Amino acid sequence: MRLWSVHPRYFDRQALLACWREACKPELRSPLVAQAGTDVRMPEPHPLFTVTEGPVASWERLKDSHGGVSH
Repeated sequence: MRLWSVHPRYFDRQALLACWREACKPELRSPLVAQAGTDVRMPEPHPLFTVTEGPVASWERLKDSHGGVSH
């Protein structure tokens, strides 16, 4: 399961801690996988998605901690 696939409100303290430990130290958990990820310049999209040329729409941008759109 991906860290971002389930909202944190569904986890207890132990589950949240386990997720953060897994996310924060991939090079310790699996050095070869972590190294392979650093060599990727442009990741391939999932087959369900189509890459479209053009600017990033405002709804596609991450929001900052104050609720504004980060650039």
